[in-house]
Amino acid sequence: MVAFRVPMGTAKRGRTIVVVSDILERFEGVRERGPGQWAARCPAHEDRLPSLSVRELDDGTVLLHCFAGCSALDVCRAIGVGFRDLFAKQRVRLADDGERHRFSAAERLELLEHEIGVAFFIAHDFLRDKTIAQGSVQRLAQCLERIARARHA
Repeated sequence: MVAFRVPMGTAKRGRTIVVVSDILERFEGVRERGPGQWAARCPAHEDRLPSLSVRELDDGTVLLHCFAGCSALDVCRAIGVGFRDLFAKQRVRLADDGERHRFSAAERLELLEHEIGVAFFIAHDFLRDKTIAQGSVQRLAQCLERIARARHA
């Protein structure tokens, strides 16, 4: 599949807002598995049976997990969206005066929950003796960095 970029959603302050339906329409063989959960054929590899899990979190974030081993970045490239398009809300917001916003306790917990979820998917693959891509190792390091920063935000 050739990667291409197609405008989606509505623009807000220079950023495209993507909803899960924008993502799902780019996959083949989509089946709903439950509320906010779908299975589809992975576009990043030759997939005859659905090996891609798609999940929408309460905040609109879209999680992608290919059980054949493709990274979420590979899947994004295959459907022509940016990785950041999976995240409906910006984690760091700017105040009107341009200063960095201090995270509330609830926002810190939300960030922690998200980063632990990312680390869980990487650890899950590792425990199943799957090869961990360098990008996943870097993302795991980013999880640790973001959690540490949230403590001081």
